[in-house]
Amino acid sequence: MTDTTEPQTNAQPPYSLWQLTLYFLKLGTLGFGGPVALVGYMKRDLVDDLHWISEEDFDILPSRDAS
Repeated sequence: MTDTTEPQTNAQPPYSLWQLTLYFLKLGTLGFGGPVALVGYMKRDLVDDLHWISEEDFDILPSRDAS
C-alpha cells in the first residue's frame, strides 16, 4: 500500500511561545478598536513585519468574517 499522508516536519517556528505570548498580551492591552481592527494589526505585524505566519496560513484563519 502507498502512504498518502504527508510527512511530519520538525521545523522550528520562527518565534518562541514566550514571544507569541508577549505579542498577544501587548495587542490585547494596547490594541485599540474592535475585532476587525485587531485582525488588521495582526496581519501587519505577524505576516508583513515579523514573517511569523505566511499570507496563505493567515487567510485560512477565521478573521473579519467571524467578527
